[in-house]
Amino acid sequence: MAFSAGSLFSAHGHSPGFRGVRQHRIWQKRRSLVALLWMAAILSAVVGAMRREPPFDAVLNQWDEMMAYSALCSLVIGFI
Repeated sequence: MAFSAGSLFSAHGHSPGFRGVRQHRIWQKRRSLVALLWMAAILSAVVGAMRREPPFDAVLNQWDEMMAYSALCSLVIGFI
């Protein structure tokens, strides 16, 4: 089977038109944003563990940043 750009979107190989391509690109951008937010949350958790910061301290630290990234990630996943 020959590869064509249209085969990514429909079973018949027809082009989905501007709207289908646009929706696919938006979905890809959201998926990459989710991946970046997850990586930021994991990195914040690793840095917080390496610095041995207490999770619930009086000042903001890496654990609070991790929770913020996780909340943003959940929010973006909710819109996908």
